[in-house]
Amino acid sequence: MALDEVYAISADRRSPTREVEIELKEGRASDLFVFAPKVDTVASFRIGVRSKAERGPNAAAAFKAIAL
Repeated sequence: MALDEVYAISADRRSPTREVEIELKEGRASDLFVFAPKVDTVASFRIGVRSKAERGPNAAAAFKAIAL
């Protein structure tokens, strides 16, 4: 389990993103979906399966739309 804090920066805008990564070393992937909601009882999270690299283009497009 790792906690990342990153920022999307565009011109004068800065948007923080904090994420908890849960990596499965062995076992069934379905176990992650049992464990993840338990983490949500400690702090509010939005559960997703896309990587930062996959989310990047969408964030860039959103920043561009806001700047218009």
